[in-house]
Amino acid sequence: MCGRYFRTTPAAQLAKLLERLGLTGVSNDPGVSYNIAPSHPALAIVGEGVSARMTGMRWGWGRQTTGGPPKLIINARSEELAGHSWTFGDAMRYARCLIPANGYFEWKPQPDGKQPWCFTTRSRQAFCFAGLWRSDTFVILTADPRDDQTRIVHNRVPCIIRPEHYAPWINPGFQSVEAAALMPQAYSSDELDLACWPVSRRVGDPGMDRPDLILPVEPEETLFGRE
Repeated sequence: MCGRYFRTTPAAQLAKLLERLGLTGVSNDPGVSYNIAPSHPALAIVGEGVSARMTGMRWGWGRQTTGGPPKLIINARSEELAGHSWTFGDAMRYARCLIPANGYFEWKPQPDGKQPWCFTTRSRQAFCFAGLWRSDTFVILTADPRDDQTRIVHNRVPCIIRPEHYAPWINPGFQSVEAAALMPQAYSSDELDLACWPVSRRVGDPGMDRPDLILPVEPEETLFGRE
């Protein structure tokens, strides 16, 4: 995952879709965005016992490096989490979260530079990435793609949590790292009913946020088709 996604479903609508999680409300809602980049504010859903809260957080954890500026970590490799890595071990046990999204971007190498592609479901309904949080920041879990079409564009994809796993994933009382690590998945294009197409390279500008960033550009090449 190259570090861009978008959310077009308003927080109030998400709250209705996720009522079964016992959401207690929405705080610090950054609003919808067509170009969420590292360090940007975005919505996250975290558990508080039998209830949950939806709140604004920033994407990326700061990590001090030796002899250099702090590094912003935005992703965590899901296949390494069951091994209790020192960076993410505590968060995987106690601080898992859901990151609502309607789609994401990946960059495909081209002779004239990298071309961004938009990945979204045909229904355009929101889904949730698997995330980890600390303080007021989060990271997104990633995995290897499940199909060759996706791998053509990029070698990592965001992990998604199925609705039936929302509650245990964000429940801080569910502390089995090994069991929790089985919930985030990289689903194939068929399983998610994905559509994908190239979009404007303006999405590479983190200051750009407009609806036409997710529209297809010429040539209208697709991997899975589009509506």
